[in-house]
Amino acid sequence: MSSGACWFQAGFGQDCDDFCSAMGRTYDDATRTYAGSDGTDAGCEAVGNALANLWLFDGPDVCVFGYGCHLRGTRIYRCVTPVTAPSTTYPLDGYRFCACK
Repeated sequence: MSSGACWFQAGFGQDCDDFCSAMGRTYDDATRTYAGSDGTDAGCEAVGNALANLWLFDGPDVCVFGYGCHLRGTRIYRCVTPVTAPSTTYPLDGYRFCACK
């Protein structure tokens, strides 16, 4: 990956703000600009493959909330709308990928 950010897979039901804070870090906007709504499919796929052991990338997705790049089931998705938000939790069977600094 070339984003320059430190990437993590948040726990089930965690948002990126809370996850980064629990690690003694702060949210990095690369969550949005590299792999999220303002990023690219390639960025999300690179993050997802690095953190989730080569799951399948299913491309861009229109979501209810700003999850950004996330793992749902066995597939990686990138929410293109709405804008990726640091305090959005993934309430279903998924996990957000968060950049923390």
